Amino acid sequence: TNLRTTLAVDVSGSMAYTGTRSISVDGKQLSKLEYAKYLAAAISYLFIKQGDGAGLVTFDNKVLEISRAVSRPSQVRRILEILHETKPGADTDAAAVLHDVAERIPKRGMVCLISDLFDDPKRIVEALHHFDFRQHELVILHVMSEEELSFPFTSYQQFRDLEKAVPTLRIDPQAVRAAYLERVAGFVKTIEAACGNLRADYVPVNTSNPLRQTLLRYIGRRMH
Repeated sequence: TNLRTTLAVDVSGSMAYTGTRSISVDGKQLSKLEYAKYLAAAISYLFIKQGDGAGLVTFDNKVLEISRAVSRPSQVRRILEILHETKPGADTDAAAVLHDVAERIPKRGMVCLISDLFDDPKRIVEALHHFDFRQHELVILHVMSEEELSFPFTSYQQFRDLEKAVPTLRIDPQAVRAAYLERVAGFVKTIEAACGNLRADYVPVNTSNPLRQTLLRYIGRRMH
């Protein structure tokens, strides 16, 4: 049957993080946002190539661009143009925006959310339930960097919030590592458990992994 898929790509400030362990394309290391763009481009191409519809939504603390899901070959170019022009945006309000996205998608279909989901996890889970209420099938590509997942820093570091104009914070990573890793593990577990309850596909994405590997994992989940 024909499938209508909307790719919802988070372009908020936190998605601009690159770190030192992300993969490189054409000699340039990819930020989380650039990695997400490649994923969105490849997935939209795959769907349209097989005759299904694909659309795109970009958002930070509001919906920025929206292109309705259609199956025309020219839609690939339209999606690529939007992704090419997209720059890291403002602070995130992912939960509120996802409620808006759920309402804007006019027909039942699949929503492929590509985001680091950096927001209150309880509010994120509520927003994911909104997609289920609207009877959308949901796929979560949860994009994080290796540094965010493993916190490998050893010496005093300057940390800066990519979404707020605040002074940098100088801390000893070893003093906060255990608490940080516990919080991150709890955050990921909450999102993954919510996806399980909603029968949504949860695909963890580490920007240090090759894009091909991530796409094959996504396709493997779809086949099962």
